[in-house]
Amino acid sequence: MCFNELWGELKLHKSRPPIFNIVFMFRRVVYSAIIVVPLLLEIPAIFQMMLMINLNLWMCAWLVDATPFSSKKLNRVEICNELGNLCITYMLIVQNNNRNGDDLYEMGVLLNYVIIGLFLANIIFVLYTVSNEQLLKCKRQYKKRVLNALPVE
Repeated sequence: MCFNELWGELKLHKSRPPIFNIVFMFRRVVYSAIIVVPLLLEIPAIFQMMLMINLNLWMCAWLVDATPFSSKKLNRVEICNELGNLCITYMLIVQNNNRNGDDLYEMGVLLNYVIIGLFLANIIFVLYTVSNEQLLKCKRQYKKRVLNALPVE
């Protein structure tokens, strides 16, 4: 069984240089700054959420345009992850504007379910991909054995 490093199927032979790792790390730094800087400067939380939403939308648009992976499945999973992050950020906005304790609790529980659902969807995708690769490998080996076992005339 072969495991690739993270983002093992990046397109390396494109007219544009493969910058997915740079964009990914830049996005993480900007995301961290969006979380920390408004707290230091006492900027209202709604501006944090708006910046996070714009960052998620920008990343989705970039993923659709750049298609950094050679596999369509991986491109779709990355877009799905970004849309999931967008949904979580939107739910945080709704939770931030709500002052009722029961509603906050229900929204927090729902947010946990969304995060767990995204995690499970990613795990299912990885398991499906690994099992599909192993199945194809077994089929190739079986065909090779059958062809080698045929009598030569």
